[in-house]
Amino acid sequence: MTQKFRADELGARQLRLMERASAFLRAESQRGIDVAIAPECYLNSWARVVGKARLRRLAGLPNSGIGLVVARLREAMLVAGQSGYEVFAGAERTEGFRRLAVSWCRSSDFSADGSYTDRYFRISSRSSPTTLWFVIALDQVVPEKVDSNIVIFGRKPGTRRIDLFYLLRSAVSVLKSKRSDVHGAAPLLSAAVSFADQVTEAVAERLKQGSFESVVMPYEAQPFQHAVCRAAKSQDGAIKTVGYVHSALPPLPTDLIYRAGAPDLLLVHGPGQVDMLAQNLGWPAGSLRAIASLRYRVGDLGTLDGFIFLPYHFESQLVIEKAFRDFLTASPPGSLPPLAVRNHPIMQGSRVHARLKLRMEASMASYSDRFAAGSRVQGVSVFIGATAAILEALEHGVDAIHICSQPLLESHTTAVWKGLSVERLGEHVFRYRLAVRGTYIELGDESDSIEACLGPQGEFSTPQ
Repeated sequence: MTQKFRADELGARQLRLMERASAFLRAESQRGIDVAIAPECYLNSWARVVGKARLRRLAGLPNSGIGLVVARLREAMLVAGQSGYEVFAGAERTEGFRRLAVSWCRSSDFSADGSYTDRYFRISSRSSPTTLWFVIALDQVVPEKVDSNIVIFGRKPGTRRIDLFYLLRSAVSVLKSKRSDVHGAAPLLSAAVSFADQVTEAVAERLKQGSFESVVMPYEAQPFQHAVCRAAKSQDGAIKTVGYVHSALPPLPTDLIYRAGAPDLLLVHGPGQVDMLAQNLGWPAGSLRAIASLRYRVGDLGTLDGFIFLPYHFESQLVIEKAFRDFLTASPPGSLPPLAVRNHPIMQGSRVHARLKLRMEASMASYSDRFAAGSRVQGVSVFIGATAAILEALEHGVDAIHICSQPLLESHTTAVWKGLSVERLGEHVFRYRLAVRGTYIELGDESDSIEACLGPQGEFSTPQ
């Protein structure tokens, strides 16, 4: 095995990058940057955001300087898609609610009777009557009927997808607010900052009108979530802010480095995640709690075995295609179960994803002798790019093959993930096994709920 395929060296590089990312956030904070909402401080390793471009720059990857400039320009131009947000369906009152939940929704999350089921907490609005649900419409569809404890936030119907006039007004407003410092104004012309401002303004109005004891959210460390946490504490310092990591941490979890705006309490579904957050990502031990998963449950196996999972975003289609062909070439005949390509649910309309799906299906047709149905073939799924679904599959006993175009940012290594066994099959191909079930995801059941974790009236239950 050549040096470039050594998984231990890759893990050491990931640890160094995590340390460099933490140092970057400290330095930005010291020079007065608002690291809670600054887009370049959301050091996400898997999504197409400006924070990923900054992370690539910190890693010293090729062309990362140019990539950061391009990402900044793109972040500014995306402000044109931020007009028209408002609360256009919602509860008429806020009295009587103890908890405010800030989450996301699609039209499919609502029933005809007006109830809403949150896919992250897996709880219904009907079974949480003391919770006011503030949900952000991802598909901009508003049901005709919604329960009285639901507020829907989204863009007004008919709003232009690209509003250049709104972009111009936003740019002028930013320049006026920083008239003497054009360089300092530039990061504020940001889609992430614009969205955070609008969401926070709407949430703050609900906080002012009610008497809430806690604010909870499926937590991804996004700028708007930190802005909401700060708004809650500004309204009432006694309000407890709670985040729930509804998925497993990403392979390189630099987006979850502890920074200003983080919630008071972070719930995760595995002791291995608690250890990583405390040891590598700077979270105070007292702010972390491992619980049984509210989202992933024992009976969910049917969606994980026998698939090739495409991610939300991937970098190099050519690298992925070649790595997949190399994996098939090296696999013995009859060693794999039949595999079906499954696109990311949010990217069903993406032509890039559709093209990759067709190419991978063509490769499988060319190597059809590698596949055999039957009980003798071990259950396996193939995962493309950075994804938390790998850990869910491992917890269910499914073998995981991982193909990534950027191993430094996308792969699991034992240096970071001490509970995993990692075999590097090639430069871009990995095989993972889990030593002890429940290390990173303790699968839950129907009895596990956010109500049980925090108490029906919004108070915090005693940690176990």
